[in-house]
Amino acid sequence: MRTWIQHFSFPFQSVADLERIYHFACAVITGLICAAAYLLFFLPLSMYFVSYERAIHEYQQQSQEMQNIQQLHSALNHTHLALLESINQCRERMKTSNAQIDFMASLQEIAESSQLSIIGYTPQTSVFEGSFKVHPLELELTGPYSGICQLLIQLHSMTQYLQIESMAMMPHPNLADTTKIVLQIRLYSLPSQSLNQSFQ
Repeated sequence: MRTWIQHFSFPFQSVADLERIYHFACAVITGLICAAAYLLFFLPLSMYFVSYERAIHEYQQQSQEMQNIQQLHSALNHTHLALLESINQCRERMKTSNAQIDFMASLQEIAESSQLSIIGYTPQTSVFEGSFKVHPLELELTGPYSGICQLLIQLHSMTQYLQIESMAMMPHPNLADTTKIVLQIRLYSLPSQSLNQSFQ
């Protein structure tokens, strides 16, 4: 009878064995719970944060690219305006040169027909007055008095609008029967339209 009981007795010989089995089972269950929590919660959450960080990084890159594009657009716009301003200045200088060239050609014809010699032609800085551009210049001519009178008559009858601001006549110090005249003239022309208006 004892032999049968001993043969079929409970396999654990002590409480310590039970405690070891209990702790082992708790460790296994805890590990399974942690693994399940990692697979079901922490892993998706970490993947979400990785995706979120990647999205933030892409947004920052796009934002930086947009700032670069805006800076490039601003620089191109500034260059465009500077180029237009330079073109305007060139056109104004060409307009000024053409007005003075036309006047000089007419003056040369008048001087030749009046037997006058042009000994000085000094243009000054052009200025704007209302709708006109004014080109101040100084003229010095020598010749007979009758030729100077003819010059003044011809200047008043020119198609170009001009104003004699001052006039000084004196005998030529080295030539007899020769008069020297110094004229301060304001030559008027219409300025060219701004190129900025043509682009609007």
